[in-house]
Amino acid sequence: MMAAMVELFCDSFDTMPRRIVLDIADTEDRVHGGQPLALFNAHHDSRCFMPIHVYEAISAKPVAVFLRPGKTPGGTEVCLVLRHVVRAIRARWPRVDILIRGDSHGACPVGL
Repeated sequence: MMAAMVELFCDSFDTMPRRIVLDIADTEDRVHGGQPLALFNAHHDSRCFMPIHVYEAISAKPVAVFLRPGKTPGGTEVCLVLRHVVRAIRARWPRVDILIRGDSHGACPVGL
């Protein structure tokens, strides 16, 4: 599904942009019931999923969304998501300048 979303994102441009800004964040998605991957998140005081969203900040277009368990992602997981997204974009636009930004918890050291 991620590959299809990245393809749709790239297809939405008439020409390759000179630069894109990938904004990565997670959001609380509350659940009602016993869905697999739903976890209690103390920060949000709820059982939830915490999907990762990637948007292009200049155009505000969605790039990719990943459904994931209801815990805050660590640096290793954020790096893995970004690796897949950037590789898929580079397959289409090998020379585009890519700037990545995210919330502070997404920048925690890899491996923690």
